[in-house]
Amino acid sequence: MSKVLSSVLFVCIMLGCEVKQPENDRRQRFKQEKVIVKTVTLRKEPMIVERVSNGKLISYRKQQLSLKTSGVVKNITKQNVIQQGCLILDLETEDAKIELDNARLQLDKAKLDLDDFLLGRGINTKDTSLIDKDLLKLATIKSGYAMALNTYQKTLLKYNNSKLYAPFSGKIVLENCLPGAWLGNGALIGTIYDDTKLFVNFSLLESEVGKVSIHQSIAVSPFAMPNDTIFGKITSITPCIDENGLVNIQGIIDNPGNLVDGMNTNVIIKSKEKESFVVPRSAVVLRQGLEVLFRLINGKAYWTYVNVINENSTSYAVKPNQEKRAELNDGDIVITSNNLNLAHDTEVMVDNK
Repeated sequence: MSKVLSSVLFVCIMLGCEVKQPENDRRQRFKQEKVIVKTVTLRKEPMIVERVSNGKLISYRKQQLSLKTSGVVKNITKQNVIQQGCLILDLETEDAKIELDNARLQLDKAKLDLDDFLLGRGINTKDTSLIDKDLLKLATIKSGYAMALNTYQKTLLKYNNSKLYAPFSGKIVLENCLPGAWLGNGALIGTIYDDTKLFVNFSLLESEVGKVSIHQSIAVSPFAMPNDTIFGKITSITPCIDENGLVNIQGIIDNPGNLVDGMNTNVIIKSKEKESFVVPRSAVVLRQGLEVLFRLINGKAYWTYVNVINENSTSYAVKPNQEKRAELNDGDIVITSNNLNLAHDTEVMVDNK
């Protein structure tokens, strides 16, 4: 009998332990299931708005190179970078030199004939400023001097045009141009680029253009080098809107050395807007298609409807959704993490470490 009582007592003790243990487990699990979040204190501050556009780089100076006369190529530069005033190309000049010498002789002869004409009329030829203008004009025509001077000037110009010099310092690209090749008058032989500075052309919507101004800072990142950012400024804003509702804008940047004409880029223009409630982008989530953030009130997450009124790459400017009778106040604590599946009135634990 005593053995039976002992067995019953043992079973009761074990059952009692089993009843108490689940209650302790539930409390422990509840404690552990509190959502750990990070928070920020809500403050009104100026919002830095980033307007993003696509742009294209254009050399600060770019000019096509062409000849103003015809002839056979004698020498051509082999340099890819050239200084202003250096010789790019010259043509064979033997024929042009002969023509120039003949034109000079004809001019000298005509000058003698002009002097004879004037001396025959008792006029001193040493100071032509004292001669009547109409008489001097008649004398230059009758003596052939005017015609000889015109021919000499044209022949000299043709001779000088047989040499092509760099109009400015820059990179040079020559095409279809080899020694011995015949080039006609006006033939295009290449392009010279000054890309020490680069223009960047981009567009903004007409609703955005009122927020930018000349001399405003821009940040340019080439598509090919997305981690590189070059800072510059706006130089011009076209005072008209195109058929697509866009305004063309041009900025300028310094070339660090790895940018070239024609590159596609991202352009970011930052501007400071009026003060508003600014929160990290992670603070705002969507619920039933509406924008929501969670405020921390008495240890619980409080669901608050908001409207995003502005944004940049890191933050949103928000205001309370009046249609939902929401409110936001300076100094509110806003949850910024683990809020994607957070429910209203959920107990949370703050860990801002």
